[in-house]
Amino acid sequence: MPRRMDPRTSPGAVFELIHTGRADSRAAVTRILGVAPSTVSARVNHLIERGLVVEQGVVESTGGRQARLLEIRADAGYVACLQLGATHATLWISDLRGTRRSESSPTLDLGAGAAEFVKSIWRAIVDASRALGFDPAALRGILLGFPAPVDQRRGVIGAPSLVPSLQGVDIAEFFRAHTSAWVLVENDANLLAVGETALQPEIGSNVLAIKLGRRIGAGLILDGELFRGDTGAAGEIGHQRVAGTSAVGCTCGVESCLESVASGGAIIARLRSMGYDVTTTSDVVRISQTHDSTVAGILREGGERIGEVLAGMANMLNPSAIVFGGVLASCENLIAAVRATVFALALPVVSSRLTVTVGRGAADAEGRGATTLILRRVLSREVIDRELAGG
Repeated sequence: MPRRMDPRTSPGAVFELIHTGRADSRAAVTRILGVAPSTVSARVNHLIERGLVVEQGVVESTGGRQARLLEIRADAGYVACLQLGATHATLWISDLRGTRRSESSPTLDLGAGAAEFVKSIWRAIVDASRALGFDPAALRGILLGFPAPVDQRRGVIGAPSLVPSLQGVDIAEFFRAHTSAWVLVENDANLLAVGETALQPEIGSNVLAIKLGRRIGAGLILDGELFRGDTGAAGEIGHQRVAGTSAVGCTCGVESCLESVASGGAIIARLRSMGYDVTTTSDVVRISQTHDSTVAGILREGGERIGEVLAGMANMLNPSAIVFGGVLASCENLIAAVRATVFALALPVVSSRLTVTVGRGAADAEGRGATTLILRRVLSREVIDRELAGG
């Protein structure tokens, strides 16, 4: 009986070191794994033969023989990430090095049943892939981002959900009629958290990423890891009861929840009731720059309600940073009120080292987070070892 390969030194383990940037040469792999150079050469040669890795150029050296550079083959497949918002959808296609190759805004029918909705997503992915000259059969993974809690154990969207027909549905199963690629579903604020910490690792390993759009949600990075909670509902801060009066309804059923009082949707409703011509969060950003005192007051009140909730979260979790994303992160009055309230209400021991800032990624942060997560899955050592073992 052939001896079972140690997964710690398998081809997948070597691939993972190269993919994550921990090793960029055979010598570096040998040093990290602590195995014979001949073993590493066999693993690397196998990865090269299977078209997963290339060896070209040289690694910068401080002396001695220059080592050849190991890199993931960018064209050994690709991934697709779809971010679904309250009023739009964005589709990104990226290669295996995480380089974005295209971005589009497909039109999807949110009112369709699960099968038809998934079919429309698949059609958009195929169209975007073929426009790049990519074969849909080479697709390795799909990640769908939703503004709703996602139970990762069951792969289903929880309540409250933007698309009621998908609530409690195993979306990945519907994709089986179209592709054998991995399908992951993730909360949009979690994607923001992963994306922003990738863009600016200096903000620390305990981060609250707050998405401010028509809705409000939070993504949590705790001790460097994405924290989803037991059923995927960690960060659903929009459904906590706050002071104030609801301006819009919310499917959560909580009277005067934060989302119904201070979200982008609520702010739009308040401004429209006063005669302002606003229909989108981008309109809110635009009108916030006119220095209208009434608009400034509404944004300030909304920011204070949000800040009160975040101060409580900060006191509980003691983060190193609170980072804002989403369209309304561009509203200076709103963010200023949130920041002032957080620092006024958070304990000194919590606020003394706390950074409260707008993220660097803007609209790209969630796409970067989505690409990071799907590549982490499809290029994991387990998946690569299984692919290689399957011939």
